[in-house]
Amino acid sequence: RAAARLLYELSPLARGAINTFGSFVVGEGMTTRAVARKGRQAPPALVAGVQQALDDFADHNAWPLLQRELFVRLRRDGEYFLRDEADERGMLTVDVVEPEWVLEPVGYPYDECSFGLLNEPGRPRDVWGYAVAEDGSAGNADIVDAAEMTHAKCNVDRVIKRGLTDLCFDTHDMLRTAGRLLDNLGQGGAIQSAVALIRQHDLAGKGEASDFAAAS
Repeated sequence: RAAARLLYELSPLARGAINTFGSFVVGEGMTTRAVARKGRQAPPALVAGVQQALDDFADHNAWPLLQRELFVRLRRDGEYFLRDEADERGMLTVDVVEPEWVLEPVGYPYDECSFGLLNEPGRPRDVWGYAVAEDGSAGNADIVDAAEMTHAKCNVDRVIKRGLTDLCFDTHDMLRTAGRLLDNLGQGGAIQSAVALIRQHDLAGKGEASDFAAAS
């Protein structure tokens, strides 16, 4: 994850690929519209109230901007975590939990807790909690109920607990190689453009050509 983040920040190719991908998938962000279920009747005031609640949530959490950020996190880090909490007004607040904050707590057997996800014994897909430590210390991890967390991951099967970045293995190496190639081509072109002319002596030897250049 650290190598992928560094490549994303330093490589215009990596950043451009993920951001362009996001432009196609997310665009300006998803909008949510409240409607009555197909074949059901609902009072217009109820539909309007639900829509207002959705709009308030989106405004409170800057949801259109967060959607784009989450897409970048998903492809760059391989996953993202969200924690849902209600503030003093009862408004649902969505906070991003950094992947490195989710880690193995102290005192849990491996078949029930690995990679910071707590599951039913022997059933890694049945996750019931997450160990979150904002200071990075496993001894200070809080156990957060799965109902309060959203975990999205990519490039792995569902039984694999953590996601895998797009910018890994051959993709990582090829993007770095392409970046170096473009840099070298640019530097070579700059050097070539700085050369005014090349004089070739048909009959003079190396020493005579050097003397001629020094005298000129």
